[in-house]
Amino acid sequence: MEELLVLKSEVLFSSPRETMKKVFEFIGVKDVSNSDLHPKNQREYEAISKELYEKYAQYYKEDGEKLSALLGSEFKWSYKL
Repeated sequence: MEELLVLKSEVLFSSPRETMKKVFEFIGVKDVSNSDLHPKNQREYEAISKELYEKYAQYYKEDGEKLSALLGSEFKWSYKL
């Protein structure tokens, strides 16, 4: 796993500077992070229906469990209205 850096988006959003420091260190380059790390070019998306979400949640459940086991980390995917 030393050739793959997996980051959770919630950690990136809550601690952007620390997360980017890990990225630069991982790829072996100088920390060139800009002082403004706020998200840019964001937009709102229409939520999918709860039924469709549940269909895909069930379909990908096993893959999600395998990913969590492989990475040794839990992922908190949840439906938001």
